[in-house]
Amino acid sequence: MYPEFIHYGHDKFDKDLFVPIRNVGFVKPVGVLWASPINSNYGWKDWCLSEEFHISLLDRSFRFSLNKATKVYTIDSRKQLYSLPIDHNKSYKIDLSIRPFLDFELISKRYDAIWLTIDGERDTRCLRPLNLYGWDVESLLVLNPNIIITNYGKTKN
Repeated sequence: MYPEFIHYGHDKFDKDLFVPIRNVGFVKPVGVLWASPINSNYGWKDWCLSEEFHISLLDRSFRFSLNKATKVYTIDSRKQLYSLPIDHNKSYKIDLSIRPFLDFELISKRYDAIWLTIDGERDTRCLRPLNLYGWDVESLLVLNPNIIITNYGKTKN
């Protein structure tokens, strides 16, 4: 069973905000929903406060859980990260030989979400060549909006 998660920046879940998952030659794809476990020791809200980043968005949030049939790929260590497919698209305006990225488009065909645990964040942050530097905290990357079960309206932070 997965914990409850919280997304900051919106008052409620809106499935219409999802767009098809697209790789963009970066450590994060387009078309996803980001969240952190509510019980995380260091989640998105903590990072934003410590970095003074988008603090005004923290007053808008919603909680959710995942349906029981959800296929979540959990990353607890570099071994799990290195098991995921790489995006080999050469059309990005970056040097992929310096920094490969995950193929989120392909991953989204296999999994509904990726959960980077706090242990996984620590173990994958500064790896070379593949890493998740930029995820910054324990994170859930929702690839499929159909897995979300909203539990509450606006959350008091």
